[in-house]
Amino acid sequence: MSVPHTAMRAVPAGRNTSGEGPASIRGIEPASRRRAATTFADSIPAIATGAAFFMIVLDTSIVNLALPRIGTELDAGLTTLQWLVDGYLLVFASLLLGAGALGDRFGVKGTIMCGLLVFTLASALCGMAANIAALQASRIVQGVGAALLLPNSLAALNHTFSDPLRRTKAVSTWASAGALGVALGPVLGPSRADTRVAKHLHRQRPGRPLGAVADAAANPESAAAAVPVA
Repeated sequence: MSVPHTAMRAVPAGRNTSGEGPASIRGIEPASRRRAATTFADSIPAIATGAAFFMIVLDTSIVNLALPRIGTELDAGLTTLQWLVDGYLLVFASLLLGAGALGDRFGVKGTIMCGLLVFTLASALCGMAANIAALQASRIVQGVGAALLLPNSLAALNHTFSDPLRRTKAVSTWASAGALGVALGPVLGPSRADTRVAKHLHRQRPGRPLGAVADAAANPESAAAAVPVA
């Protein structure tokens, strides 16, 4: 029995008889899109927590370099200026463990948002301080906000990423943000500026815009899903 000539036609190479397009294209583009979506989703919590860590470290190093100019502007002695640094660090260090426990009890996302709010408002109060006493009080409030931020920002990454490789990348980004704050502090610090420029830099504190960036990165719906409440 002879086979019809039309049935013996060879199917062109790379053609899919199911009508869904070339087999070499199907599956490749969706996979790349999935990888891109995963990378973008991973970057949201990393940016939010990294910005928080960055502004904590940057603010500390800039204040250390600005102490001589602050003393000149606010007519403060060495002992008084020392408490601008020590008051912040004492409150920050003493509240770290308790802030971590608050995150475990009430959820890391809510604690981070509360810390961002406290730290950003305290930065604004530092910029508006008319005397050294008001500046010292605002620095103490900043220490409270920093204590709420630091342990819970790292805990948020541990809770968000179950895959060890993705978690390692996120924690590396978080740690790099803190290292960047240490490196940029001496560069951005007003140690070599004149008194008028130093006063302007002190009032335009980095905590306010960076707090807004971190808050914007943590507030979208995708970030809300990425950072779970414990």
